[in-house]
Amino acid sequence: MANQPLIRVWFPLFRKTDGDAARVKDDPYGVFSCRQSTQRFLDIPDSAVFTGDIYKTAKGGSRVFTLADGTVLSQSTENTDAKSADYQYVVRKRVGQRNVVIKTGKRIYPSDPKKTQTYTISFAFPTWADINTISDALGEIIPEGKIDKTPGSTEIYPYFTIKNGGSYGITSKSVATADTSAGTGQAQIEQLVQAQGGKVKKGAG
Repeated sequence: MANQPLIRVWFPLFRKTDGDAARVKDDPYGVFSCRQSTQRFLDIPDSAVFTGDIYKTAKGGSRVFTLADGTVLSQSTENTDAKSADYQYVVRKRVGQRNVVIKTGKRIYPSDPKKTQTYTISFAFPTWADINTISDALGEIIPEGKIDKTPGSTEIYPYFTIKNGGSYGITSKSVATADTSAGTGQAQIEQLVQAQGGKVKKGAG
């Protein structure tokens, strides 16, 4: 049994694309996560953790079912969704399928010079999070003093790996904060959600 909490903690995440007025889909938003042990190791402040819920607006109304040959089924409880127009639903906090691994400088066997293996930590991102979004998000939430090219026992290397996807650099905090195409800011994601007709219900903290 662990002597400290190992629950998952969640962070808001959004991606914006400029110059895409003709695009049908809205800019994606949601959450990514890690274990609380990873948060503790990286000294990520609790203020960065998202404890609320995001509500997205979907188009409702009656839906009529049509079969492959063109047969139209009459409306009934069984073949309509029975949802009112513009209904809202909560965006579920599910563990993302893009597993991001970061190598630390903390040795697993510090007393044995022949064993140089070090601990790793990980984050789970949604599938829509591309490399730039992941790099930017990590650069925003990880304190600057925790990243080093030759990390000590309390620091990490400045890159992450994705299974079957190679290694990629973590954006510096100053660049990540200035870049508005992606981010983890709670105020920014709230504005984006509201602009798309949704809302953010803040948690107790």
